[in-house]
Amino acid sequence: MKYYRVLNQSEEPSNAQLNSEYQLSEFRKQAIAMFPHSEAVCNLSKSTGMQLKGAMCLAQNIPYFLHIVRQFIDNGKESCPLIELFVNDPIKYIKLDDLIEFSENYIKIINATELYFDINNGNVLWEYIWEYVRENQYSNLPSRLRSVFLFNNKKDASDFFKNYRDNRYSICEIKLLSGKTEDFDMNWVTDVSCDITFNEAIEYAENYWSKKQTSQPIIETLHQGLYSW
Repeated sequence: MKYYRVLNQSEEPSNAQLNSEYQLSEFRKQAIAMFPHSEAVCNLSKSTGMQLKGAMCLAQNIPYFLHIVRQFIDNGKESCPLIELFVNDPIKYIKLDDLIEFSENYIKIINATELYFDINNGNVLWEYIWEYVRENQYSNLPSRLRSVFLFNNKKDASDFFKNYRDNRYSICEIKLLSGKTEDFDMNWVTDVSCDITFNEAIEYAENYWSKKQTSQPIIETLHQGLYSW
């Protein structure tokens, strides 16, 4: 079978034996470095029922809402309206104990890593969730964070190039040399909504790793190992 990859030729030279373990984009490096941040956001969503979007918003705005939290504590309140913290979420209120625990933990993570969520890097959260499910339920499958992404037809590669890449990239035919190779429906990743909870996101990830297909699947191949083009 032929495989195609959308790649940057300056990063993946031709006629060389390449290892997927070392083809880490800046996004993947960031996703791995921010696993502690993603874990904290996911735990907040899991324990409170908040949507991931709302939990992420709290993480992004921690410095701005701490004085509001202090006011509610001083007034003897046990919970806080999320709208007061710039979050519009179906659960409406959050217990102050949950909020304080999250805030203290998240600030420690920021201080330890000197990294923080901002408006431009929220997508790293999804890679954490997908890896969380893989490690716990499908550890025999290749990791998205340690694999290269391939397509088994040129049309899907071309569509991916048009939608997600710029002219620094090109479509190349790939030769697999060794390692793990598995096919998945990319739609479970690209079509996931941000208006869902951690538990709902887990369902998307489980559908992906169990190789369930959507009505119009777009098959992406994960190859973890050696390859060339």
